Amino acid sequence: MNTLAAQEIKRKGISALDEVLKEGPVHIIKNNQPQYVVLSEERYQELVEAEDDAYNARIRASLEDLKAGRVKRGTAKDLIKELKLEGSGRLRNVYPCLDSAFHPRSRKVQEAPP
Repeated sequence: MNTLAAQEIKRKGISALDEVLKEGPVHIIKNNQPQYVVLSEERYQELVEAEDDAYNARIRASLEDLKAGRVKRGTAKDLIKELKLEGSGRLRNVYPCLDSAFHPRSRKVQEAPP
């Protein structure tokens, strides 16, 4: 890990980064903890492009799923029923917000479990 103290940048200015940045991303240390990462413009553009590519791949995969009929439409209740979580007690453990204490149609306001 390439590091540089924030105090060093304060003393030398941005030129303190120039040498260290040649070796790769630089972690700026402030209060003895890594606080920031400085990248070259080239590396930053590579990351942005990789992120865009990953996003586009997810969209393409979703469209392929849709065309292949691997996508279902339904409600949350339909999904709970299909996953056989209804009445099992597991639903409350996994999704406490679906507990009756949180249900908007509850007759009285109940205190949420801790």
